[in-house]
Amino acid sequence: MDLGYFGLSGNLRKTTVILGAGASRGAEFVKSQVGILPPLDLDFFQQVARLNNCREADSLLAFVQEEYRGEPHLSMERFFSEADYTDRFHAELHVDRGPRVKRYRRALTDFYVVVARLLSESADKTCTFHESIADRLSANDSILSFNYDCIMDSALRDAGGNRWDPARGGYGCDIKGAVSVWRQSTQGRPPQGSIQLLKMHGSLNWEVAADATVSLRPAMLKTSAEGAIIPPSWFKDLTRKPFASIWGTARKALRSARILIVVGYSVPATDLFSQSLLKVEVGAEAILDAVVLVNPDREARRRFIDIIRDGLNPKTRVLEYSTLRELHDRLTLGKALL
Repeated sequence: MDLGYFGLSGNLRKTTVILGAGASRGAEFVKSQVGILPPLDLDFFQQVARLNNCREADSLLAFVQEEYRGEPHLSMERFFSEADYTDRFHAELHVDRGPRVKRYRRALTDFYVVVARLLSESADKTCTFHESIADRLSANDSILSFNYDCIMDSALRDAGGNRWDPARGGYGCDIKGAVSVWRQSTQGRPPQGSIQLLKMHGSLNWEVAADATVSLRPAMLKTSAEGAIIPPSWFKDLTRKPFASIWGTARKALRSARILIVVGYSVPATDLFSQSLLKVEVGAEAILDAVVLVNPDREARRRFIDIIRDGLNPKTRVLEYSTLRELHDRLTLGKALL
């Protein structure tokens, strides 16, 4: 991406973009959306309550009401982690689960169905804000997405041109299946590589086979996300394929980035893998020219800077925006002025 898009002197710099849940919540279509919104960790169950005609959502909400006494700010991560650990404890120690413990397994199964249904109803749309990012990236730039939805996948398909291709390493792992649905057919010789969209926790347009082969689905899953995603647990198994290679590629992208753009990502205090990745790798091989933070929460922006502080130097420019629209406007103005 060109530093000039941000009104800074310089030209093309290797860029890494990080997308969190706030990037989907800040999408262009959300402002006019009535009902279900792309969920955040802390309002996940509020969004689930808005689902209609979903037996699994009703079952999951009943479980949460009974187990947590209607706790108003129960996070998605806390629910899944506690239910998962309870289920694992009995399974791995070969303890008779009994009817009470079996309820935890059912709740986890319901969760996977609800996630797919929730995101298919709230986030299965295109967004010009995401497209403005895709349009300005170069073929050697990277996106680290912690989101299960496919808003950025669609943006790259529609605005990435021949700089994006899942078949040329776009997802950071070998891909087969409905590749043509997720790329544009463009004239001209394509670049040797591709913009990389590294889905750090999996994706709802993936089908992961038993041998870890990833096939692209032509559309987002609407049935169950189980097997396609790493769930929001305090313990995430990043050693299994294809995630080991994806996280390894993400490490390289962070080490070599000269521009770091972070949209709607508040590093969870319990996600030690992500914290370690950012703390150790950012700025390890290259001096950051610019850090662009997009988050309405000023404290979250400050915490992120604290985590990557070792990767900054006195010349690093830190630009802060409250909304994705503001970033979109800045990129649009920057392109017009170049």
